[in-house]
Amino acid sequence: MRRPWGKATKEQVLEAITDSYGIVSQVMRNLQRVTRQTWAWDTAKAYIEHWQETRQAFANEGERSLDFSEGQMMGLIRTGHWPAIRYHLSTKGKDRGYSERRNLGLLANIDIAGLTDEQLERIANGEDPITVLAATRKG
Repeated sequence: MRRPWGKATKEQVLEAITDSYGIVSQVMRNLQRVTRQTWAWDTAKAYIEHWQETRQAFANEGERSLDFSEGQMMGLIRTGHWPAIRYHLSTKGKDRGYSERRNLGLLANIDIAGLTDEQLERIANGEDPITVLAATRKG
């Protein structure tokens, strides 16, 4: 198969991807060192996407950089670095309730002034507001 631009081989692109951390501009700089040509970002990206092996190698580099970053963050967490702990809990701990976002959904449109004291008390005691409102409408 003829190379689309005639400047770099698959092997040169694979070499440029190594230690690029999955960053296209780093692959571009690495290609300049390998081929002694001037490279544009979009051309480097096109070379990465051209072969299955280079696509996979680039994806693997990105995963490797994420693994490295997670390891660094865990190191900070082990030292008690509060911003790292907070970030980790707010992203990885969402399913356990560690989130700054509140999904109000239907609750955003409820006028609490129209609720009875009983409804407000039930909600304040931890009962699901939707369940409280649905039970009231049925009865």
